[in-house]
Amino acid sequence: MLLEEKEPSVESVDGKPLPIERSELVELERIVPPEMQSRLMLPIVIMRRTDLGGGAFEVFGGSAEHFVVRKILGLEESGERGAEGGGGLTLIYRPQVQELRRRFRTVTAVGFGVPKDEEVSFSESGF
Repeated sequence: MLLEEKEPSVESVDGKPLPIERSELVELERIVPPEMQSRLMLPIVIMRRTDLGGGAFEVFGGSAEHFVVRKILGLEESGERGAEGGGGLTLIYRPQVQELRRRFRTVTAVGFGVPKDEEVSFSESGF
């Protein structure tokens, strides 16, 4: 468990450690139901969705990640989907991302991608 580590961190995609602030973990422990804590994958990834217009972001992950983001932002109604509800699609917008990152800078990560229909392959460009 991360809270038991002297210097909490998670491994990044490239294998490097990403430090996690203990205070953020303590706050998450208060938000996340005990039965969901082992399923929560950190960092919580928020991807920019340019195909949905300016300022749209999608929460990646499963039901735990979606629940946590909705709960932090006050979007999770008591009993709505509950702690065991499905992940589904959670879209948030720039002001919500800013609030999320302000409160949980080290347990969240923002990614930027290009929609598949906007990708250019080498075969289309003549190579």
